[in-house]
Amino acid sequence: MAGSLVVRPGGVSGPPAKGFEVAYADRDGSEFRRPLVDAWAFRFEDVAPVRAFKSYKGQRHLPGHWWSSTVGGHIGYESWLERDHVMLLDFDPSVVGISSQPFWLFWRSDAGKSVSHAPDHFARRDDGTAVAVDCRPADRRKPRDVAKFEATQTACAQVGWEFRLVGAPDAIAVRNVRWLAGYRHPRAPAGTGGLRAAGGVLRATAADGRGLLGGGPDQGAAGAVPPAVVARADSGCVGATACPLAGVSGGAAVTAGPGKPVLGPGDWVAYDDEDHQVVALAGTSVRLHSATGAESVVLASHLMAAPDFAVIGTEPLPAVEPSGLLATLPEPVLEAAREREQRWRSKPGCCPAPCRARRRAPAMTRPPSR
Repeated sequence: MAGSLVVRPGGVSGPPAKGFEVAYADRDGSEFRRPLVDAWAFRFEDVAPVRAFKSYKGQRHLPGHWWSSTVGGHIGYESWLERDHVMLLDFDPSVVGISSQPFWLFWRSDAGKSVSHAPDHFARRDDGTAVAVDCRPADRRKPRDVAKFEATQTACAQVGWEFRLVGAPDAIAVRNVRWLAGYRHPRAPAGTGGLRAAGGVLRATAADGRGLLGGGPDQGAAGAVPPAVVARADSGCVGATACPLAGVSGGAAVTAGPGKPVLGPGDWVAYDDEDHQVVALAGTSVRLHSATGAESVVLASHLMAAPDFAVIGTEPLPAVEPSGLLATLPEPVLEAAREREQRWRSKPGCCPAPCRARRRAPAMTRPPSR
C-alpha cells in the first residue's frame, strides 16, 4: 500500500510543489493523495493503516494489536511504547476515535528532495479537535528523525491539529490503566454498566453503614469487580486520565488492621512540614504530591513513623506499643539469654553453637589407583 500511495494523482511521483501533501487509504481500500489543506477535515480516525505491522525473526521491536473500547476493535502498534500510548489514548474520556499509522505526510526538503513521514497515531476528541502522536524515546531521537518531527509539527499547526512527540509514559499510570482496561472489554463479566452498578452498590452500602466487603445480600453484586475498580466507578475515575490512580498490588489502601483503613489514594497527609496528597500506592511505597507541586515516593513505614505525620481530616492513628521477640519472654528467661550472650562475646574466637556446627566437611580423598 505504501508504494502506491507515494504516486501523486496522474501517476507522477515526487515531492509536492509546495507545502505538504497527505496520502491515506479508506477502509474499503481506496487510496488518495492530496494537499493537506484540502484534506484537514477528513476523518483520519477511521482510515486503514498505511503501513503493515510485520513480525519477523530477530525483530528488535514487538508489534501487535491492542483492543480499544473507544473504537470497539483492534488498533495496531509497532512497539510496546506505541502500545502504551494507544492504551492511554483509549483511556482518555475526551477521545472518540483512534487510528494507527493514519497517513503519509510528504514535503520537499531544503535540498529539493522528497521527504515522507507517517505519524504513529491519530486521535479525534469529542469537541472535533485532533491530535497526531509520534512515539520515540528521548535517547533514540536522531537528528534526521527530529527534523521529520519538527516538519510534522509544522504541518499539524497549519491545519489546527495538536502534535505530540512522546517518550516513555509514567510506569505507575501505565500499570493502572492496563489493569483497568481489562474491565472495559466486553468479555468482562460486569462491563461498563456493571461498573456503574457497582458504584451504586457502594453508595448504598455506605448509606446503610455496611462495609462493601463485609457480607450481606449485596456482596455478590459488588464482588463482580475488584473493590479498587468499584471505588473508581463510584468516584468517576474509571476512564478519567486526570484522576490519581493507585497501585493495585494487593489493594488500594494502607491499613492498621482488619476494617481500619489508615491511608488511601486521595487522602491528604501532613509530612515533612508540608501537606501532601496521596496519588498512588504500590506495594510498600507511597507516592505523594505536595501542595507546592513537588512529587516524592516514600516507604509507608517511613511515612507513618515520621514525628509530624498525620492524616488530615481523620481521627488520630491508634497508638502501637513496641513489641519484639525478646519483649515477649519472661524476665528470668530474658536475663538468662542475655547472660549467655555475654559469655559468648567475652571469649575471643568463640561463636554460638549454631555457628560452630557449620564446619567445613572433610575433603574427599581420591581412591588409590589399582
